[in-house]
Amino acid sequence: MDLIKRKLETAIKSSIKNSQITIIYGLRQVGKTTLIQKILEEHKSNVLKLSGDLKSDREILGEDNLEELVGTLESGQVLFVDEAQRVENIGLVSKYIADNCDVKIILTGSSSFDLANKIKEPLTGRSNEFHLLPLSYFEQKRYAVKHIKQKSLESNLLFGSLPAVFLSNNNEKLLKLNQLSGSYLYKDILDFQDIRNSNKLEDILQVLSNNLGQITSMNNLAQLSEMNRRTLLKYMDLLENNYIVYGLRPYGKRLNRQINTKMKYYFTDLGIRNTYNNFSKIDSRVDKGALFENFIVNEFKKSFSNNNVLFSKFYFYRNYDGQEVDLIITSGKSTYAIEIKYSEKAKARIPNDLPVDDSCYTSVVNRLNFDIEIEVITKRCLDEQTFA
Repeated sequence: MDLIKRKLETAIKSSIKNSQITIIYGLRQVGKTTLIQKILEEHKSNVLKLSGDLKSDREILGEDNLEELVGTLESGQVLFVDEAQRVENIGLVSKYIADNCDVKIILTGSSSFDLANKIKEPLTGRSNEFHLLPLSYFEQKRYAVKHIKQKSLESNLLFGSLPAVFLSNNNEKLLKLNQLSGSYLYKDILDFQDIRNSNKLEDILQVLSNNLGQITSMNNLAQLSEMNRRTLLKYMDLLENNYIVYGLRPYGKRLNRQINTKMKYYFTDLGIRNTYNNFSKIDSRVDKGALFENFIVNEFKKSFSNNNVLFSKFYFYRNYDGQEVDLIITSGKSTYAIEIKYSEKAKARIPNDLPVDDSCYTSVVNRLNFDIEIEVITKRCLDEQTFA
């Protein structure tokens, strides 16, 4: 069976060809290893693959053995380190190898790179970085057309879009999600952040699942999670840096300090979210609107990442009267105000006091037009990008 064509594949191939160090971040099981292995099968150079999950491979990359490793690497060879966040001081190790060898280095792992190994500091300006997200709806659509495999919005809302889950039937999807959830999902957090009790992480994820897409404050989340605010902030930072959840901040310079502490949180993959909820059919769910909103924000993020839309930021808006805009995107000098409604019959109105000028692009995205609107807005952002 053919592998799913990832939109970032071409850009990553170009980076491997033209840059010495290529880094791919992403959630566990998002397809990083599979994608790199596919690319390297087409690469004519000799490849040395090491895994941070293996103690023996971590020792090869250890300080005591680094000179020996450098001595064995050949000019033009590719060094691929998978799960590199598990290698101590991987940033300094990579810099040393790059300084002493004419090799290509590929590193994959979660964003705990930055937490455990401070990779950015030694490799600043020397590497290309990519963020591989779960399958976009458009990647699924291309695969479905080729393989006559049903693409389904409901499947995305219930089971998410991690590659292994997408390629499974419904019963297998539940089994795979069960295997992925829990301690495996945040393995790096437990291993590297001196957090020995995963129950608090589970509690936070349960609270975030119950409050999906709702505007909330850290104080409120701390109360619901039964922990102090400082501890919650630490855990939230870890969950975001490992691509499990992410937050949107409020849009607008005139919001007061109290409102400005409010956030909206979403799950990077809805299948993972629903392991903390349920997998009931969409039509019977009271949270289908929240699931669809999470799905749309995810799809915009995937589309912007996959198409290299630069200088973009995502927000939500809420005024003092409680009127909201689900998603505000700024890209360069342009602003996009997007209301997200599961039903195509639902009405939506952009608040008159939204602090944008007349050029702001407004849109109501629903289950029938979302793919078109995402493509249109992505293209507009790309067309507006200018380079010095």
